[in-house]
Amino acid sequence: MPTGTRWTHQPGITLIGDAAHLMPPVGECANQAMLDAAELATNPADPDSAIRTYEEAMFTKIHPIAEMSARVQAMMLSSTAADDIVRFFTPRPAEPSGRADEQARRSARPPGKPIARGRHRMSG
Repeated sequence: MPTGTRWTHQPGITLIGDAAHLMPPVGECANQAMLDAAELATNPADPDSAIRTYEEAMFTKIHPIAEMSARVQAMMLSSTAADDIVRFFTPRPAEPSGRADEQARRSARPPGKPIARGRHRMSG
């Protein structure tokens, strides 16, 4: 499904994993599928409530993850991929606390865009 896709809740049924949030294969898909299953298992006594809770959380969290995955894929497939990947994994000095999240968010840039020197954290 395209990034940002939502569906109307249907009692007792939902989508999880790649069916719910298709992304380029850069390390996040399996992580999100396992998290989906764990979140759905939190309330076995009331499956419909668990599904509603899962869907709302998933719709909120998945958009930035899918966008990051698309940026990483674009970087890896660009004409400057070799240089971009070397810069991506080149260590740099530690940043003051609070900047790590911003760095992780900006860690994968579109092809042809400069990438800051240093290692960037990616989940997955």
